Amino acid sequence: MSQGKSGALGWVLTGKDGKQFCKSKVSLAVVDKKTLVSILGSGRMVKVDRATFEASLGGPDPSLPLLSDLKAGRVGPQHVGSCTPLRG
Repeated sequence: MSQGKSGALGWVLTGKDGKQFCKSKVSLAVVDKKTLVSILGSGRMVKVDRATFEASLGGPDPSLPLLSDLKAGRVGPQHVGSCTPLRG
């Protein structure tokens, strides 16, 4: 996971057509059993109490990715947004 020029979080992908920066579509990620992080458009991460969040939803959300997986680049296609070519 890296930050683009705009500050948005995403991933740099390398392929036969060169490098591309793909934005993240993730707004919430699981840190541990007690903590979630909210990922803002600016790239800033804000801690959220998981118990409070899940109580407001009525239960846990199994679709939330682990923050450690996002940082390691293990993401599903549903978490990747638009991609733009990198120059240079």
